[in-house]
Amino acid sequence: ASVAERRVAVLESQTAKLQSRIIDAETRLACSEDTLAAAEDRAGTAEAVEGASSSRVAEAEGRAAAAEARALETNAMVESAQAKLAAALKQELQLAERLRVAEER
Repeated sequence: ASVAERRVAVLESQTAKLQSRIIDAETRLACSEDTLAAAEDRAGTAEAVEGASSSRVAEAEGRAAAAEARALETNAMVESAQAKLAAALKQELQLAERLRVAEER
């Protein structure tokens, strides 16, 4: 009975050590899972930030395109006004020339 009792005691000791190792492994696994979840959260946040940044870039590009279109319209209006002014100046010169010729007669 003494040998059997010692064997039982050894087996119980080994079982306790194995249970302790299992608990340690489960704890490490839980920590790893927590770390993985945190990393996934950070990755999700980074993707959201990147998406928001991409959206802001697209909005800025849209505003820049609109501003460029307005600038082109303004340039066209300026060119049209300049052409009208040149035509008016030409007409004024022609009238001044006619007036001069008429005064000479």
